[in-house]
Amino acid sequence: MNFNQLLTPHLPALEQALQVACQTGSLGVAPNYAVTADSQDAIGRSLLGRMVSSHMATGGKRLRGLLPMALVAAGGGPSDPALRLGAAIEMVHNGTLVHDDVQDGDEFRRGQPTLWTHVGVAQAINAGDAMLVAPLVWLLRVPPAEQAVGAQLAQLLGHAVVETIRGQVADVDWRSVRQPSLDDLLGVHMAKTGPLFGVCLQGSAVLLGLPAANQHTCQRAARHLGLAFQIRDDLLDLLGQKGRGQPGADLREGKLTVPAILAGERDTVGFADLVQRLESANASAPMGEVEVALWVEWIRSHDGARAAQALLARELASFESLASSALGAQPAKVVSALAQRLARLDG
Repeated sequence: MNFNQLLTPHLPALEQALQVACQTGSLGVAPNYAVTADSQDAIGRSLLGRMVSSHMATGGKRLRGLLPMALVAAGGGPSDPALRLGAAIEMVHNGTLVHDDVQDGDEFRRGQPTLWTHVGVAQAINAGDAMLVAPLVWLLRVPPAEQAVGAQLAQLLGHAVVETIRGQVADVDWRSVRQPSLDDLLGVHMAKTGPLFGVCLQGSAVLLGLPAANQHTCQRAARHLGLAFQIRDDLLDLLGQKGRGQPGADLREGKLTVPAILAGERDTVGFADLVQRLESANASAPMGEVEVALWVEWIRSHDGARAAQALLARELASFESLASSALGAQPAKVVSALAQRLARLDG
């Protein structure tokens, strides 16, 4: 079975859990401070649910939500806690995307208008805030027999949220770095994307009752998975397959990518020109489509894409080896299918 076939059986339950959360109070958190059923605060709860539901309706692969469900099912673990964990991670991930769209000024995600473009920046920030916090309550609101595990999962997720925010802080600051290096960018990528994958993998190990050493290995695997995911994302941007218009959307936003830095290793003068151009693009003179296309061609002609694909393959191999050894034979089939899927650059 390919990776999508392994995930598909779990998708209806995940979607239902996410929809119920959007329809219940403040993302499933009971309102303790309410005056009347039709007061302004009640309207706020309804609007919050509609805003989050609007963002979630843009779709996405639901990878972070489905991955722990598939891993735990493959290992014979409990389905309800895996669903709760998957829904929590997926909601948090989407909260970071809402904030990311505001910070980057992105008007489209997944080929559809972003939340802030139709509710405003202030309300989008409010929605994103709730999406980061409410899932912690979901993990803690469990029967007494599950409270110890719930607390461990909530701690994992809370830690990952802070790490992900730190990565976003580094990402925003990265755009002002005058002498950017590959290690610097990979560090940003790892901090932005690895932590939530760490919860997917280690959380699955927790639900499967695996020992601490295996859980630690899951976090190591997640670092490689996070890097692979971001390198692949950079490559998809170069191919124009990120649902954000023509190739080079990152360059239009003033962002350096892994393929660009790797191309710069072959043409240091050209790379210095690109860095200088991105600085001015950030300041006052955004790139037009023709200029972006020229830089995309520069990256390709200096083997930036090829070198990035080789790096992607290495990171996926490390992820697959570590995660398979940590999670066991049956979950390893899910891990291998994921690695094979991410090796393909077709959206």
